[in-house]
Amino acid sequence: MTKCASIAALALTLSTSSLAANEEFLNQAVKRAREANFSSCDSAVREAFGILSGEAMTVMILPTGSASEIRMIAVFGAEGGPIFHEVKITKDESYCRFLMTGVIPARSGCDGVAAKPSGFIHRVETLGALFSEIESGATRILLPSPGDSCTQIFMASGMKPAD
Repeated sequence: MTKCASIAALALTLSTSSLAANEEFLNQAVKRAREANFSSCDSAVREAFGILSGEAMTVMILPTGSASEIRMIAVFGAEGGPIFHEVKITKDESYCRFLMTGVIPARSGCDGVAAKPSGFIHRVETLGALFSEIESGATRILLPSPGDSCTQIFMASGMKPAD
């Protein structure tokens, strides 16, 4: 399983939405990249945003000052369970490389989240934050939040040939 597939599967499992990736949402992400004059990386945009699902989604572009790089942020999911997703894509003549960061709030404490089967292996704990990795290389950080809740941060990278 690729890093992207691992993080997508995990994020979908942990989110409150059980809907599959929404083609309309993927098309919106590609459209926003093109509107920002970022082309030749449609496949990378689609893969990086492949976890988009739920009832609503908004994608915004953050300026980078470079024609070979784009930063996109999205909030998607369902009422009461939004997911924040940031993607940075860089391109050269042959490849589009992307780094994804997803933030998912959990209504339970980090100990409960960490105890759920996920494929992530605990690596280190610092100041109450639990760092773990999955075999594909995706990283998860569990940050304790006020009110016995937990903020989950997922990071993965990938690469697709330029379109």
